[in-house]
Amino acid sequence: PININNFNRDTFRSFVLEERRRELALEGNRQWDLRRWGIYLPVMNAIGGLDANNINKTRQSRHLLWPLPLTELDGNEAIKGNNPGW
Repeated sequence: PININNFNRDTFRSFVLEERRRELALEGNRQWDLRRWGIYLPVMNAIGGLDANNINKTRQSRHLLWPLPLTELDGNEAIKGNNPGW
């Protein structure tokens, strides 16, 4: 067993994040955990890798938001533009 009494806040958060990574592997929660914790970009860019077309995978701040569908932009005058980067 792990003694968490000596953990500070950052150590405890890191422990919880790693425990969730192991416990919830292959359940599709990792990306949302990384986004919620504000570490998606540094973690995913550190992994790197190539996609199916041998293009380097680099995540940017625009990848933190989804693009709004064109039908929503066209059908709602209150929406002045898409999310940043899209």
